[in-house]
Amino acid sequence: MALPLRGAADAPSAGRGHRGAADGTRRLLGGSPRTAELKRMYVRPAGRGTGLGRGLLLAVEEAARRLGAVRIVCESNTQLTVARALYTRNGYEETQPYEGHGRADHWYAKALAQRD
Repeated sequence: MALPLRGAADAPSAGRGHRGAADGTRRLLGGSPRTAELKRMYVRPAGRGTGLGRGLLLAVEEAARRLGAVRIVCESNTQLTVARALYTRNGYEETQPYEGHGRADHWYAKALAQRD
């Protein structure tokens, strides 16, 4: 089940129509533990270096927690060095491939600490 983040209430600074807007999608994957997947996160050039990508990433993590996920995964490729650095800086660790998707050659996972 994919849940779009464009303009979502849990990511108010990450919607269309904002200068430097970011777009992204998340979904819950089946199985145990309950795992959320970050898909298609993108920050337009005007918004890069402003913290918008980190803000979107944190909003996705919080939304995943609220949906009951205890783990989040994402994929990337070698050319996306800035994205891969963002994931690493925010506690994601490289892991084994979890699904066969297009051009991905790097897969990341992070345990989501539950908030009280």
